[in-house]
Amino acid sequence: MVEVKERAGMLEAAGSSVYQQAGDQGNNPALVGAALSHLALESSSNANTGMFTIGRMDGKSSLAGAEAALRPSQQSLLARPGVYFDPSTRIFRLYSRETLYAFRIDDNRNLEHLYYGSWLQTDDNLTYLSLGNVPGPFDPHGIVPSAVEPNIMQTMGLDELQFSSEQELQQKWRLFTRAKNDSAVSGDFENTGRPRRLENASWRLWHMERMKGSAVDLDKDLSDDVLERALQRGGKSLSQSASEKVTETQPQAILPSGEAGGELVDASDRASSTAPGSLHRFASTPALDLSRSEHSLASVITSPRLDWNRGKRDSMGAPKEAPARMVSGSAAEGPQGPQSVQQSTAGGKQAPSLMQTASELDLDSGQKSTASVVNWGKLDQETISKNVKLLEISDSGTGDYRIPSIGVIYEDGSTLSPFTYRRHRIRRGKIPMPNYMPAVFTEDVHEATTLIVEMVDNVTGLVVELIYCVVHDYDVITRHCRIRNEGDANVIITRAMSATLDFETDDYYLTQLSGSWARERQQVIRHLRSGQTSFGSTRGGSSHQHNPFAIISAGEPNEDTGEAFAALLVYSGNFLVECEVSETGRTRLNIGIHPQGFYWNLEPDEEFITPEVILTYSAQGIGEMSRRYHRLIRDRLQPPQFRTYIPPVLLNTWEALYFQLSHESVLKIAEVAKRAGIEMIVIDDGWFGRRNDTSDGLGDWYPNPTKLPFGLHGLVRELTATGLKVGLWVEPEMVSVESDLFKAHPDWALHIPSRGKTMGRNQLVLDLTRSEVRDWLVDTMSTILSSCAISYIKWDNNRFLTEVYSAVHPPERQGEIAHRYILGLYEVLGRIQEQFPDVFFETCAGGGGRFDAGLLYYSSQIWTSDNTDASSRMRIQAGTSLWAPAKAIAAHVSTVPNHQTLRSAPMKTRSLVAMCGTFGYELDPRVLSEDELREIRHYIELYRQVAPVVLFGDMYRLWCPFRTQNCAWMYVSADRNRALVFAFNQIREVGRLEPRLRLRGLDAERVYEVEEWCPGVMQRNTLTGAIEAARSGVYQYAGNLLRMTGRTLMLAGLPIKFVFDADSVLLNIEAVDWKYSGAREAFRTIASPTGSTTPSLGRSSN
Repeated sequence: MVEVKERAGMLEAAGSSVYQQAGDQGNNPALVGAALSHLALESSSNANTGMFTIGRMDGKSSLAGAEAALRPSQQSLLARPGVYFDPSTRIFRLYSRETLYAFRIDDNRNLEHLYYGSWLQTDDNLTYLSLGNVPGPFDPHGIVPSAVEPNIMQTMGLDELQFSSEQELQQKWRLFTRAKNDSAVSGDFENTGRPRRLENASWRLWHMERMKGSAVDLDKDLSDDVLERALQRGGKSLSQSASEKVTETQPQAILPSGEAGGELVDASDRASSTAPGSLHRFASTPALDLSRSEHSLASVITSPRLDWNRGKRDSMGAPKEAPARMVSGSAAEGPQGPQSVQQSTAGGKQAPSLMQTASELDLDSGQKSTASVVNWGKLDQETISKNVKLLEISDSGTGDYRIPSIGVIYEDGSTLSPFTYRRHRIRRGKIPMPNYMPAVFTEDVHEATTLIVEMVDNVTGLVVELIYCVVHDYDVITRHCRIRNEGDANVIITRAMSATLDFETDDYYLTQLSGSWARERQQVIRHLRSGQTSFGSTRGGSSHQHNPFAIISAGEPNEDTGEAFAALLVYSGNFLVECEVSETGRTRLNIGIHPQGFYWNLEPDEEFITPEVILTYSAQGIGEMSRRYHRLIRDRLQPPQFRTYIPPVLLNTWEALYFQLSHESVLKIAEVAKRAGIEMIVIDDGWFGRRNDTSDGLGDWYPNPTKLPFGLHGLVRELTATGLKVGLWVEPEMVSVESDLFKAHPDWALHIPSRGKTMGRNQLVLDLTRSEVRDWLVDTMSTILSSCAISYIKWDNNRFLTEVYSAVHPPERQGEIAHRYILGLYEVLGRIQEQFPDVFFETCAGGGGRFDAGLLYYSSQIWTSDNTDASSRMRIQAGTSLWAPAKAIAAHVSTVPNHQTLRSAPMKTRSLVAMCGTFGYELDPRVLSEDELREIRHYIELYRQVAPVVLFGDMYRLWCPFRTQNCAWMYVSADRNRALVFAFNQIREVGRLEPRLRLRGLDAERVYEVEEWCPGVMQRNTLTGAIEAARSGVYQYAGNLLRMTGRTLMLAGLPIKFVFDADSVLLNIEAVDWKYSGAREAFRTIASPTGSTTPSLGRSSN
């Protein structure tokens, strides 16, 4: 527990600091007076009016200086994760467990980025970082206001004051408050007690005259006697009034039991929560409009996930909400668990949605939250052009010539939209996304803090809310934008980035994941130079070619050292990642929806919400960055009901049968697969309609009567009777032109009526922007899943979008279709999964064509690539692992020669590569010998041993397959009791030795035992030079156990010897103090259903 303490003398100034509702500036007299008082402040060398120290409540001193900056783990004792705002310096600080993200409101009300990196002391005034801005001689800066733009008096509600400039108003106010020569002007808040009290009294006298309707003369110099009498007369009553106001605005908080009570502001912050200059972590109560469904009070308490206990919605036409995932223990639950609230109205307010609970609604008592008065005095040394500043949001045409964040076209054809700060709100918890849009979720209100910064174009009324959420314990910040039209005319949005990140000058490199079909997500590194660099997709999906993910590293990316900044877009459609190095050497990163072909017609009172982007920072290289993403995605993005689930080992029928599927052939495959230890059969393409090839069948989702004479339910019944689980392949987004569905509804496909249709794989794309298509699709899939015991769905998508046009939307909305298609897909997946929460989903798109964080919200794993060749998969899975955890990577063992590459690799290597994901098989077991089936069974038993560590442990990449001919990574359990090392050779250069393999992630002081599993069976004959079969297992360390400390394993490393191309090694590493304890045996029993405590595979065949 920590508390925020203020500098001596700050309490003396409290009289002029009045706390505001985040949404209220208007004509609040106390606010206006305080704002006018801050106008008199001038920048000086002592301009930091918000000096704070963070101390422990037991009075012990805190770490400070360079030592604290270098020791974030100890700094975490000094301040809790969350959002802090210093009103005196106008700095926002977003703290996660080890990271600080900071920006400020500058004098022109732009949001200037200051810092993103490791923790810094909270009492350091980071405003000095803006001194690095160097104005160019011809950069535009300063604004001559238009006659239609509100001046400062209008903004403050003081229309009767007729001053020509802010400077004139400042001068008059100084005279009126007798602050002309006092310390308040210089910014010295150590000695501002009397002057600030006089200023407050001046304001009260002036406001009393205004309320009487009298004219106020700012030229009148009030005498000391008049002011002193005003102080004596008003001091006590003002104090009482303020006290009453604070008391009546105390909010209700959610207790773990679900009962209301306490304050939303933490108890440790109460003492300083109403003092000027405090760092405000939370506002008191939500300031969101409950008349909007997406602004429901539940949304500010916890970010919901799909409610897997909810049934089908009562009305398909009801407004769609973000799917709510509530779990046991959530702060949004009552004593008996989630409460369902009836849809009714009470007290003139909209009834709560199904995801809300009564205890959540207790917070809404109509009270207004308060926040300290912002210092609008001059803090900047000089006016600097936007073009050289680091910004949080950038517009086009008002001085920033770099790539913008937002692009609009107004009714008069103009495109300028200079957004300036209007207000902000800080909320505990995470606000959900609407309309089934995927996003990181939380399960408890204390897991996250949300900052909403409202930027406005004062001329047009266009508002952009920048929404930041700090997910405390995962060291990530999520960002997205909400664009709202508060004007009277339509606005066309032509560009809407989810996030803009500006970086100070450095030697930056961009790492992206690019490739093609069967070669997805190859690591590509570019040195960023002057100019623009970009990549993205305009195919209607995230694509095989590029992935919506980017790393900016200071210097070439390194696994273990150096700074790395990463951005992951939670979206499955067209996207753009663009970088620009400006003439100053500063770098900008934009990430969001691709603007090509995109325009959104925003009518008055409508809003547009961009996809969420997940940001993370690592000072320990890209390896730590990846592990942060892995933990977050496993715990707070993927379906929570499968969080600790180890999927069954499956066999997919595709490469065994292709389209020649039949009832008998599937049963025969299942009978042989069962003997090999397979646990699930996935019935792939060819089971439905007239599906004998790619020319027909899609859309006709009924069993083919010739292939399945007993129906799908008959086949599934026989398979489950053998003890096997059953999965099913579908491609619901597509339609074949020869199908019955297309003949009945040709208008249901995306197309331009006056033009031809581009074919892809003999199929067209259904128009998911149409509600009737979505309803039909949900009903069709629900019928299939209700007809038989299907426990797994493979949801495929084998072509991208062309003729992106929908006849049900007017011409002015055709630029919205590609995005609306993705929103429709999310809705369909969400509605199906609400009805069938126990069905395990794997998504696919011609292999890895839509491997993105958006679909991982709905699928527990994604088919990584159609290329199952082991050597190819080493690179594909290594690249994918930059952000995706092993638990999301579907990986199968296939036959040799491989169907995609005609390469061959030993069963051992094929199996070990597939074990580094969710393990399965893509082959025909009917052609295998008994020895080969026995070997498969042994590998399946081995997988059960390694899966808990691989799927839920921390991954460390040791050898990079993009830089060497080798590939190696290891997985370490969270408690560091156990680790697994997988090492592979791609191409063996004869006569060359490999470097020692230095391990990572172990406890340096503990002793570990290293044991080789699956020894090789081939060795080189030193007499002839030939590679021959060995008479016994070929071990790395002569079959001996190695026992040594973690420090030695990490610093000295292990020698690794490969014999031939595609050779592989598996090492099991266990802490000695754990290995020989009862806990280890219990772990082994749980991991292996057979109770086997050691892998039964002693040797591996070729």
